[in-house]
Amino acid sequence: MTRDEILALEGRKLDAAVAEHVMGWAAVRYEPEMGIARGMPPGLRYVQNVPHYSADLTTAWEVVERLDGLGFAVAIRVTPTLRNMEQHQRVAVWRIVWDREESAAACGDIPTAICRAALLAVCGEGEG
Repeated sequence: MTRDEILALEGRKLDAAVAEHVMGWAAVRYEPEMGIARGMPPGLRYVQNVPHYSADLTTAWEVVERLDGLGFAVAIRVTPTLRNMEQHQRVAVWRIVWDREESAAACGDIPTAICRAALLAVCGEGEG
């Protein structure tokens, strides 16, 4: 997946991509006409609904824990913007590989930003 493709993902399509590329699910399928994402979690041999990673902070935190297990560090920042004082939420993911830092960042509501930043990092589409 390219950076632009990842940043354009949202909703259940984003959840399906995270399940497959970050969380290690197999046979992931997204059915847009029904809004359903299904696949097989690691270690299981039956199909389940993909969790709502991009919509629920508790579930998105599983993505953060997975990133930690893959050697990534995660920073979540909530800061006001200068224009309108709305909260700007940014998630950054990075790791050091052979004396070289790999990093990725995404903005949006925190669960969505976690998911996009995780995909960018795992797919190698960050700012390496």
